[in-house]
Amino acid sequence: MAFSIITYNMDRLIIESILADVDEVIFSPTELAVPSILLKFHNGNQEKIKHAFDALKTLKADKTCSLLICETLVSGIYDLEICTDALDEPVRISNKVIAPAALEELKSQVKSNPEIRLAVVGLEQETVLQIEETTFKVHCR
Repeated sequence: MAFSIITYNMDRLIIESILADVDEVIFSPTELAVPSILLKFHNGNQEKIKHAFDALKTLKADKTCSLLICETLVSGIYDLEICTDALDEPVRISNKVIAPAALEELKSQVKSNPEIRLAVVGLEQETVLQIEETTFKVHCR
């Protein structure tokens, strides 16, 4: 069955191409609220990024959303996959550096509670995407 989901004139591939410009992935633990993975962009396309997150939130609607963090063949480089039943394939953010300390802190957090938020540095309130489950995939060598 083919999916033809277009929201805000954005499909999965357009969302992926906008989010591909992530320069840094930061884990931000908080004591009172749900911890966050923050995506940092240096390209200045804040409106496009905000619209991409709006499209993701609209697509997600009442469906669950999960995040898969995949180790690549290169040490310290990871692929992020935002998965939801609302999309035919995950939204992939490929080849991003995650600091080892941040990754270990994230893994520790996810063990106690797999729920996190995904947001953009500087647009946290406008771009928060609730992730109900976060998992890790180690590359088989």
